[in-house]
Amino acid sequence: MDSSIKQAQKQGERYAVKATLVTELGLALLFFTLLLLVTHSVQAFWDIITYLGAVNVAVFMAASLLFAYLVGRNAGVKILVKKKRYAWVGLVSGLKVVFFSTLVCVATTLLVQAAMGPLELGWLVHFIMKPFAWLALLCLVPVALAGIWYGYTLRKSTERP
Repeated sequence: MDSSIKQAQKQGERYAVKATLVTELGLALLFFTLLLLVTHSVQAFWDIITYLGAVNVAVFMAASLLFAYLVGRNAGVKILVKKKRYAWVGLVSGLKVVFFSTLVCVATTLLVQAAMGPLELGWLVHFIMKPFAWLALLCLVPVALAGIWYGYTLRKSTERP
């Protein structure tokens, strides 16, 4: 493998993981601040984390970092070596990371529920359709912006002296 491709992969990985961490922490902080302003209590944030399940949140975060690493390798090559459009590659890469992370989280939740006993009626809606509906509603714009920002910073990293 060419050294420029390896270098682009490493740079893509590094920038993707950074962008994912910044986005996750930023969204969590914004969400926490919004709940604090509306409810004047920290308890609402913890209630939502409890409702979602701390394990699900941890699985999603771990999966998103893993997929950022994997997708970032490919995006680094596309942006830095093949000179593809950074905004489009960044946008698609960000959406891939969130989609696959949600898929892993949904599969984990479904397996845990199935292991605890028979699934309730409407499991398809509860465990698969709802998470993706919430994902589309709440995450599409922030992830798109973070993906474009990722592509831009990755492309700009090669233009520095």
